[in-house]
Amino acid sequence: MKISEVILLAGLVVFSLVLLLSSLGIPYATEQTFGPGFVPLNLSVATLALIGIVVLKTVVATVKTKKKGRAAPEDVPRDTEVTTNAAARAGVLVAAIILVMLTAAAMEFVGVLPAVVVMMALISWRFSGHSPLKSVAVGVLSVAAIYVIFEMWLNIPLTS
Repeated sequence: MKISEVILLAGLVVFSLVLLLSSLGIPYATEQTFGPGFVPLNLSVATLALIGIVVLKTVVATVKTKKKGRAAPEDVPRDTEVTTNAAARAGVLVAAIILVMLTAAAMEFVGVLPAVVVMMALISWRFSGHSPLKSVAVGVLSVAAIYVIFEMWLNIPLTS
């Protein structure tokens, strides 16, 4: 496992633990439906479970590789093509960060939902390689699902 993956997983563990501890003081359910603690508690538990699965799979793969006497993937020397791809990936990361910042700024003028639709469509199109039509569909359907869950089901307003 690369050091960047370990750092990401460690950060996610800290985030999930903080979210889990914070959500314990929030009611999990009300008499009629889910309470405000339902989403954060379940999200933090699911995230911790998935991180555990990733770590377990990595440990099992490493043990199997070492038993067979082969070099682990992180022990294989890198060639120049991999290092040039690292620069391209860093550019993509910077572009994604700028896109999120612009989306946050645009939310003040056009609202949360339209800004998130545009951001998700752009991410789907430029970073995932989907067609423009499929990217717009991904953005609209994702935000529609978020709207239904929060606005209609949980009665948590997303717009002011």
